[in-house]
Amino acid sequence: MSSEQNAEELDNIIRNELLTPFFQPIFSTHRAKIYGYEALARGPSMSALHYPRTLFQVAAKQHRLVEVDMLARKIAIRHFKQLGLSGKLFLNVMPHTLFQNDFREGATLEFLHQEGVDPQRVVIEVTEHSHINDYSLMRHALDHYRRMGFRVALDDLGAGSAGLGHWAELGPDYVKTSHYFCQHIDTDLAKHKFLDYLLEVSRNLGCEIIFEGVERREEYETLVALNGNLLQGHYISFPAANPPQDIDQVQRDNCLPVTRGEHSCEQSQLMEFMPMREAIDASSAEESSSAGQLNKDAAIGAETTSELSRCPLASFVVF
Repeated sequence: MSSEQNAEELDNIIRNELLTPFFQPIFSTHRAKIYGYEALARGPSMSALHYPRTLFQVAAKQHRLVEVDMLARKIAIRHFKQLGLSGKLFLNVMPHTLFQNDFREGATLEFLHQEGVDPQRVVIEVTEHSHINDYSLMRHALDHYRRMGFRVALDDLGAGSAGLGHWAELGPDYVKTSHYFCQHIDTDLAKHKFLDYLLEVSRNLGCEIIFEGVERREEYETLVALNGNLLQGHYISFPAANPPQDIDQVQRDNCLPVTRGEHSCEQSQLMEFMPMREAIDASSAEESSSAGQLNKDAAIGAETTSELSRCPLASFVVF
């Protein structure tokens, strides 16, 4: 489409409120339930502006970014309420829109009041990945939301300029990792160690980590073994206009194994769901130990299994 056609299509979307929110569940492995949903805006299905990247790029070029951003929030809140979704609502927000001339302060809170949604159920997900030169300005933007009762999430940690400096300076309530770190974590020792480190940092800072981009069962199981709590990705559920609302529906769709944080399981049960390489190493360690011939690789596997078996939150079974 030409620039003029894109401008006309964008105007039509804004005037007629033609955005559709898709919701992707965020799953709590500790509680074995859906923790909340991230809202993702979509344009009309047959439109060239259907996908959010194109939609927001065109909006930026047409200097209508604030209008689209606010419309996306309004529609997401409305549908969240209409669908009766439980838990938290994660709303994507571009902080620099707060400082544009056409930004209307308090509009998000007004939308929530109109739909009867408690602001404490809302998490503002910061999607700004460009380099931040003025952290005081960004903190001001986030404090704007905190004063109204919202919590704050930092999106895509590790992608672009969204690094540990952002985390340290902005003090979010949640940090969402980049998809990159979950991809093949079951076979990538460096990613495994890095996410284990992030979990330790998050505990010290009183912040929750959301592992985004979980697309395979092996990735899910490895993150559970790391004691990861909040997981999001296609393995759990694709974004949908009418998303699953309970764990039974998620399991029916994906045969999802879930944790029981308050119960422990035998080591043999845990072994059944460990990544194959760890299971083989641990088994070899047990056999070698009894024979008095423990080799280096088997020792690592045995130590991993021992640590996991002592951690009740790493225990999980299939219902």
